Amino acid sequence: MWDVVVEASKYVVGVTGIPAEPLPLAIVFTGVAIAVRAFWALRKSRKEFRRIASELKRSTDVISGHMRTEFDGQVDKMNRLQANVQRTLNRRFQGMDDKFEALHAMLKPTEAVMSMAADAEITEDTNGDKELPKTRLGLSETVRSAVMEKWLQGMSFSPSARDPNIYEFEGHSEAGSTYHITLTTPYRASLGQDGRLPFALDIWVNGKKHLNFEWDSEGKYALRGFKKGEWIEDVAEWRLRLGAAQQVA
Repeated sequence: MWDVVVEASKYVVGVTGIPAEPLPLAIVFTGVAIAVRAFWALRKSRKEFRRIASELKRSTDVISGHMRTEFDGQVDKMNRLQANVQRTLNRRFQGMDDKFEALHAMLKPTEAVMSMAADAEITEDTNGDKELPKTRLGLSETVRSAVMEKWLQGMSFSPSARDPNIYEFEGHSEAGSTYHITLTTPYRASLGQDGRLPFALDIWVNGKKHLNFEWDSEGKYALRGFKKGEWIEDVAEWRLRLGAAQQVA
């Protein structure tokens, strides 16, 4: 390196006529070399930085595109699921004029239809502890509300084989009692011919009838039979399950 500097100093003196000592010239050359090396290193670093930034941008664009595609796919999947659910509900309620009309049937009974005969299937209690008429009506309304709620949900009741607009529940309570519940709606074919009000609710417990309650959307009602018991809480709180109870050996 020193030999190169000495030769360079001789060349400078010969060309310019200016005396130049090798040592200062070596320092200058070294400084210039360092500066040039630093410049090229910086320029290379900037190119590398730009390359990395470009790679990151391309990666971000790819990730964003992938995420957007995934998001659009999930939205499309949810839309298809909603459409399938709507079609299922439409099929379930097909043939009903308007099930929401049944909500009007939840109006407070205000006028008893006294001409309705009592239900001969229901044997009243004979121990003298009959419920008062107002209490019997209130309990019947509570039971009716629970049954109507389950019917409107369309999960527990099935159309009857004799008329698709009469709905039935076959199941059991937690204690193992068997329940048969029939809800008769105004959409049935026999409306006006069977002598019953538009809505009718009949409940059997362990094969014996415990309730015959009829009503319409104008507030008229007929409580043709009522027998008190634990079944009231079972139905009102819907502590019922579909199917026969499991028999314990």
